[in-house]
Amino acid sequence: MKDQNRLDSALCVGIAIRHKIFYGYITLAIATVCAFFSGVGQTYGISAFIPVYLAEFGWSQSTVSSLYAVATCSSALMQPTVGSLVDRHGCRESTMVIASGLALACGFNAIFVSDWLSCAVGFFGMRLLGQGAMSLVPKTIVPRWFRKSRGKAMGILATGWMASQAFFPAINTRIIVDFGWRFAWKFWACCVLVGVVPLVYLGMVNLPEDIGLLPDGDPPETEDPEHSVDSAVPNVDGRPADDTRRHTAVETRQQKMQANPPEYDSKSAAKTRAFWILACCNLEGALVHTAVTFHVFSIVKEQQVPLSVAPAWLAARSVVGLPVNLLAGLANIALSTLVPTAFGTLHLGSINGLFSAIGVFGSALGPLMFGTLFDSSGSYSSSLNVSLIFCLVCTLAACSYNSPRSVHTEM
Repeated sequence: MKDQNRLDSALCVGIAIRHKIFYGYITLAIATVCAFFSGVGQTYGISAFIPVYLAEFGWSQSTVSSLYAVATCSSALMQPTVGSLVDRHGCRESTMVIASGLALACGFNAIFVSDWLSCAVGFFGMRLLGQGAMSLVPKTIVPRWFRKSRGKAMGILATGWMASQAFFPAINTRIIVDFGWRFAWKFWACCVLVGVVPLVYLGMVNLPEDIGLLPDGDPPETEDPEHSVDSAVPNVDGRPADDTRRHTAVETRQQKMQANPPEYDSKSAAKTRAFWILACCNLEGALVHTAVTFHVFSIVKEQQVPLSVAPAWLAARSVVGLPVNLLAGLANIALSTLVPTAFGTLHLGSINGLFSAIGVFGSALGPLMFGTLFDSSGSYSSSLNVSLIFCLVCTLAACSYNSPRSVHTEM
């Protein structure tokens, strides 16, 4: 698989080497494109279709929210499996399958959605492959290419999601108004199939080691003969030579532990307190952000604002960086950076699969909670108050966070 990966990406690798460009930046660019196209299955991309479904099929808000919640929860159960498959088969191969499946799911929505069952199946495909898997892969491959500059790389990756949120609501609304909602799904099926799959096939490389590189483009490590455990150590401090070699060996082991702290798999990670603090914060962000985004058209309508303002509001919230969206983006960057730092990158696909499942579950619970409380009270105020309490609880929990690998870097 590694040899085939090198062959298929040989042209892109050759260009990068010729221009002295660290190939991690090429991988980061491709991952950012994948993050952008995850918007096809994100709530902010689907939300433009909700008013059309309500009008065409005569469903209530709670009915659509329930279908969306069931489909999203079902896809959440699949995310750990998706993460394990990404670890097993590699990000490049997995992304080609995921992107192809996402294109097929868009085609299904365009052709077959006509009742509640087909609508639920369509939602399931979007949430599994778009919101879940298409977001999981970039969060997995980028930390494997960057270590020292991981935070900056994840920040660049986040621009893909931010641009996606600014773009999809407005363009979906325009396409639906001008050409119809079924054409909109066909449009995105073609975009993903033509724009993402060939790019990943030609340019994505699973690991820097596959093409003879190291994370961050660092030069290969060479052993310093002056600090080699097996080399003759001068007896300059009065200690016997054996003691000096033993002392040097201990220092070498400590340096290796600091440079290479232990790698956690998904089971051992789930036993740590840090995992559940990050999981709660992930759940809170997905729940509140998805709920507001899913019901944004209804919220602006409740405030007697024209529906045409809703996609513009979503776009402006991403471009201008209003506080809520800015904090959500920063939280996403922080979580994407903290997870590989806390648990390592060897089993990152499986661990991200767990976090993705929790986030997808939150994104299912949020719209359902908002829709149900709105139907019972006729207002979104109660839902927002519950969300505020949840945010405060997660904030208090985050104050006590400590990385489980920090003990090894402080030895």
